[in-house]
Amino acid sequence: MKKPGRQLYIDLVIEFLNRDSRADFQEKLRTQITEALTAPRKAGLETLVSTLERAAISPSLDLEPTKGAPGDQRTVLDFGDEKFAVIRKWKRKTIEEEICTYLYAAIESGQFAFIRKCRQCPRFFASFRHDSKTCSTKCNRDYQNIDRQRTGYFRENYAQRKKLKLKMARALLRKGKARKEIIIESGLTEKMLIRAGILK
Repeated sequence: MKKPGRQLYIDLVIEFLNRDSRADFQEKLRTQITEALTAPRKAGLETLVSTLERAAISPSLDLEPTKGAPGDQRTVLDFGDEKFAVIRKWKRKTIEEEICTYLYAAIESGQFAFIRKCRQCPRFFASFRHDSKTCSTKCNRDYQNIDRQRTGYFRENYAQRKKLKLKMARALLRKGKARKEIIIESGLTEKMLIRAGILK
């Protein structure tokens, strides 16, 4: 399946959601979209759609005479002797209505599924990948590190590396290497080596 290009309305919805504002409508929309993005999604999506229905946004259709050029992507009514391009116009007065319009278009086109909520920070972002969990490289690194800290990865890995370095330092001592060489080659401090009983 060919990936559709990211439409401007998805970007505008995401920009609105990520603004540093605490407007009631914005908070309500953030909550509803977060619920719609969390499995099971049916109830959350139904709540979001009912919010859009209450906003009473609906397009009006305009007809514009056209010659129907081959590259024209608009829907064209062709009567043989006359051709009309069908243009959908949205009536928007407030920012809430405008955002609802873009959200409606995102749901209708199926591109709402590309909206994601970052698991590390409160930002929303767009991604075609279903396994995207974070909005940036920094958030991804932080998210992975928190997961590793929770599982004890760093503690275990540090303990294993230290154990290997101490083993190397003992082998260097048995070979008769000088104090300074043992410190440099093992990568351990003199204090650590004294505490381990390798150096005196």
